[in-house]
Amino acid sequence: MAVERHDQNALPSLLTLEEVAQVLRVSKTSVYRIVERRELLCCRVGRNLRFTREDVAAYLRARRVGSAASDQ
Repeated sequence: MAVERHDQNALPSLLTLEEVAQVLRVSKTSVYRIVERRELLCCRVGRNLRFTREDVAAYLRARRVGSAASDQ
C-alpha cells in the first residue's frame, strides 16, 4: 500500500494567536474580538486558534485607508 505524501509547500503556513497579535501590534484580546466580529478568518485546532498568513494579509488589505492617487 502506497503512502500518500503531501507537499509541505501546498499547506498554508499557520500563525498562532500570539503571532497574529504581534503582527497587528494589538493585544490577544483584540484579536479575539476581531475574530468574534468575523473580520478575520481562523481555524480551530483543539481549543487553539490558528491563522493563515494569507488571511492576515487579506484582513490588513481590507483595512487600508487612502489611495495611491491621493499621495501624488
